[in-house]
Amino acid sequence: MNPNSNKAPLITWNNPASCWRDALPCGNGRVGALVYGRIACERIRWNHESFWSDGHYPALPDTASALPKLRTLLQQGKFREANDFFPELWQQAGFKACAAYYLPGPELILRRRCEVAYSGYCSTLDLANGQVITSWNEGHWYFKRTVLVSLTDGIGIVRLETDSPKGLDLQVSLEGPGMGDAIVYDKAGEAENGDNRVTVTQSKRTARGLSLTLSGGALGHLHAELLVAQGEVSLAEAHQGLDVRGRQEVVFFVKIRSDDQQWGTDAIEWPAANLTVSQLQQRHADAFREEWNKVDFQLGADSSAVVSAETMRLGFAFDRYPPEAFATLFHFGRYLMISSGMGLARLPANLQGIWNGDSPPAWTSGFFLNENLQMNYWASLPLNQSAALLRVFDLIEAHMEDYRDNARQLYGCRGILLPLFMSPRSGRKHNPQTHVVYWSAAAGWIASHYWHYYDYTRDLDFLSQRALPFMREAALFYLDFFQLGENGFWQSSPSQSPENTPLGDFDGAGNCHVCVDAAMDFAVARELFVHLRQAYEDLDRAGECPAEYREFCDKLPPYRINEDGALAEWLDPRLRDNYNHRHLSHLYGLFPGNEINAVESAELFQAAGIAAEKRLGIGMADQTGWSLAHLACTFARLHKGETALQCLCHLARSCLGANCFTYHNSDLDMGVTQPLILDLPSPFQIDANFGLLAAIVEMLVRSFDGQLELLPALPVSWPVGHLCGVCLPGGLSLDLHWRGGGAAVEVALTSQQAMSIELMLNQCGNPRTCTVALKAGVTEKIVF
Repeated sequence: MNPNSNKAPLITWNNPASCWRDALPCGNGRVGALVYGRIACERIRWNHESFWSDGHYPALPDTASALPKLRTLLQQGKFREANDFFPELWQQAGFKACAAYYLPGPELILRRRCEVAYSGYCSTLDLANGQVITSWNEGHWYFKRTVLVSLTDGIGIVRLETDSPKGLDLQVSLEGPGMGDAIVYDKAGEAENGDNRVTVTQSKRTARGLSLTLSGGALGHLHAELLVAQGEVSLAEAHQGLDVRGRQEVVFFVKIRSDDQQWGTDAIEWPAANLTVSQLQQRHADAFREEWNKVDFQLGADSSAVVSAETMRLGFAFDRYPPEAFATLFHFGRYLMISSGMGLARLPANLQGIWNGDSPPAWTSGFFLNENLQMNYWASLPLNQSAALLRVFDLIEAHMEDYRDNARQLYGCRGILLPLFMSPRSGRKHNPQTHVVYWSAAAGWIASHYWHYYDYTRDLDFLSQRALPFMREAALFYLDFFQLGENGFWQSSPSQSPENTPLGDFDGAGNCHVCVDAAMDFAVARELFVHLRQAYEDLDRAGECPAEYREFCDKLPPYRINEDGALAEWLDPRLRDNYNHRHLSHLYGLFPGNEINAVESAELFQAAGIAAEKRLGIGMADQTGWSLAHLACTFARLHKGETALQCLCHLARSCLGANCFTYHNSDLDMGVTQPLILDLPSPFQIDANFGLLAAIVEMLVRSFDGQLELLPALPVSWPVGHLCGVCLPGGLSLDLHWRGGGAAVEVALTSQQAMSIELMLNQCGNPRTCTVALKAGVTEKIVF
């Protein structure tokens, strides 16, 4: 790939943000900024990845001795009694916990008096250089404001310029998080967990800058400092800030640092005095563009033009979806990935990446392990951001003893049991809701990311030192938790298919979350043990692989196909499928797993397709932004490119914010997604931004088991394009160009090691295959 050809669009807005959820984001992985783009009173919100409230995570009650009774209730069909069984034991033991919240940071406020009306307003997101530029005219004079969060120096840079002879007239203040546009999504949590409130504990000012210290609990504080880097200011008399008078340019450096006791104190220094502001901006731009240039993507004639976000979203509203618009959303997702999960990050991107203005935020803005965290990182390996996934492993491995305690206290098992959702503070299960208590597949699902990291990078040290130990702990839990049934197959009891409830009236008391034998449990376990056996072989330690690993999969039950011909969500025939739901966990073997495919398991492949179609048909009104992205990935695996595109169109029309952030559900109540939650505006969730990336990659290329499918789900409306720099399992990298809807395809393949791979292309009614022998480090070009 020629990096010089990789042009990123500039996304523009002709209106400022009305609230923090509409503001334009920038970040360096550790610190994020949200730029409102206002003229008279600009607000720039700052966040830090480790600024969390403390939470309260006591030791779990010991319920392991009650497990046989719970299993008996489930065997007898007493689902209602079983549903509340463990939560009631927790209540009787006096167990009460509070989750930690991701907290908003300070605001930089820039107030000014405008003497004439503005014209020519434009806010621009410069995707390739990682900065937000706001510009406008007042009369004959030009004003410009540039904001970035440096990848190289760790600081925020706010640069204001004008050619007006009167110069800038500003009041500058650094304040605690203003909550005027915040939403309280969890009033109960706010009352129970008072330490989620952000308070200002210290404030200072000098002629050289401002400083502020925020507290959100006992585990750490957030320190904000503003340094006047260029231009003259004075101490204000009318307010607790600084005044700028008559300067045509002023530059502020902003340092947001944490002294969190769990995740360390930031060691960020002010830049050296011999570096100019322009040099600092260029250092950041060079580093950001280095990440950006790893991948080049284009749909349609030109995906690198200046794109108006308002015009694009208006087109979505009127059912216009040019391929260039999806390329823009792809570029925006990559920008968010670099800004929130890469760079200086210590933690992975949470439910909102690193951007938040609510306290408490929706669902604590935590790390949800039953879909959302995984979706955040589905595209990181293909898009050459493997280092971002290491932050996931760092978070997970920080709480291994908590997971062992979960397994031991709940079920008397060895190994690890991860919670459904967690914060950086703890890995303990703590929420008594039944769909949270009984779900047990998180460790196995996270283990797949360990395996995929190795499979893409071929890093044997990582496989030996990090992946294999984690996978073994996850396997220990299954070996103890699964029980052999009378039919000779493993049983999973209690079980839970994420957040869904089977149809039926159990015990005369309605639907229940707890169940037995959720299909997902066995799909995840099967994948884990297959990967374990392969890990020992790849490490040349096959003789050390325990016999129980080799024999485990022989006792896994077969999938069930229900009366509709769909892959059943529960293997137990007493549990009828509920299609009105957002999760697709029972299709794990199709996606994100690789077990079910059209060649080796044709019947299951067809049944999985029927199950997915039921979600998009009967269950349309129960979808969310992230589930539409997941459905798009699923239909791509089914080779149904038009349906995958339909899912992305629903997502773009219904769950896209003014700034292109994706939302949990539509605020419009138009029947495409879930209704509003408690009549509150839909919360921003970054997972669908990242899930869209994964879906587009899945539509264009898929590699598995020594085969490479080209354009497996290419929509008719994407006749021309290219995807270059994409990474594939086995240490491969790919440049892919196509024209004529796949009639003409050019491929460049590079491998880290010598190997043979079969290429398959089935476009324009002309199936084509070829086998390519690759030499290590040598690029082979193939033309179809």
